[in-house]
Amino acid sequence: MSRRAARSDKAITPPATSPFPSEGGAKGGPMRPEVYARIFEECVDALLLTDGNGLILAANRRLCALLDYTPADLIGRSVETIHPALAQDTRWKALAPGDTLRLQLMARSRDNRDLPIEAEVKSIPYAGKTYLEWVERDVSRGLRAEEEREDQLAMVFHDLRSPLGNVISSLEMLSAALPTGEGSADLNTLVDIALRSSRRIVHLLNALLDIRRLETGQPLDREPASLQAIIAEAVSQIAYSAQGRHIHLAIQVPADIPELLLDRDLIQRVIYNLLDNAIKHTRAYTDVTISAQVQPEAGNVLVAVADNGPGVPPEYHEVIFNKYQRIRREGAPRGLGLGLALCRMAIEAHGGRIWVEDTPSGGATFKFTLPLPAP
Repeated sequence: MSRRAARSDKAITPPATSPFPSEGGAKGGPMRPEVYARIFEECVDALLLTDGNGLILAANRRLCALLDYTPADLIGRSVETIHPALAQDTRWKALAPGDTLRLQLMARSRDNRDLPIEAEVKSIPYAGKTYLEWVERDVSRGLRAEEEREDQLAMVFHDLRSPLGNVISSLEMLSAALPTGEGSADLNTLVDIALRSSRRIVHLLNALLDIRRLETGQPLDREPASLQAIIAEAVSQIAYSAQGRHIHLAIQVPADIPELLLDRDLIQRVIYNLLDNAIKHTRAYTDVTISAQVQPEAGNVLVAVADNGPGVPPEYHEVIFNKYQRIRREGAPRGLGLGLALCRMAIEAHGGRIWVEDTPSGGATFKFTLPLPAP
């Protein structure tokens, strides 16, 4: 019999003074500690029992098998032995009696392997004391499956970009070759619609790939770059859309902004997304303004995109920067809710922050900062 098997088969024998609290049993009566101990030991989930300060009182067979411990290895030690991150995340210590907290943690095995765990912590009051029951579920298989799905999607996105690039090139050549004049106006309009739609698909694919890159912690392609040039390029890309909605793009960017260490393509997509978002929400025959200013005392550059739309309700000020979150109101533009999520991840990856404010005259202003280079 292997050492692991020997460990796993060792059951907990409750001492005369059992560490196991009793919960409400049949007809509201207490469950005897020895019954609770038996259920605890035979549970299909990995379980820990600690006092209110995290001192381990018991560990069941399933947990010991999962992390290669024996009960003797753990009893009397802190729960931080298994979950070192709990030294910083102390919400579990503030649980009220009967409350439950769900945590995403790494569990440290006896041989120092880290295993992703979803832990559900329940506070159990008994005989004037507080006990914590920890239900620990291994989520590594689900995470691996999710990573495989994400990798497959990323491959699909990459594979789609190449044929879409060919479609766009062909449409651009067709547009250049088409005659102008009243007789061909409808045909030119159709080609323009196809071009804009194809470019939007490419923009969406790039956003999905960028989000994937940022979520997986891949390094940024930073290099010294001119913020003025990046803004000008983003404005040129979105200008056709603004003209179609009769919106004027006002640029207020001083020429003396120093070069910043940036992932140029990523920041350009951030600015494009913010301008695109502003144009969608702005009333016709008004302005969308993009401005930038150096803030030496804060050590950063502040960029702002202001629109003349209906504004952002206060309850959405934070959530609109999460994936798949959009303002739900009548007449609001449709979309996947990825643009602002990409903006947040990209700006935070550069060491800045992004937020939205209401504009006193109406509309919303999205602001973000980028750090100045070290002197």
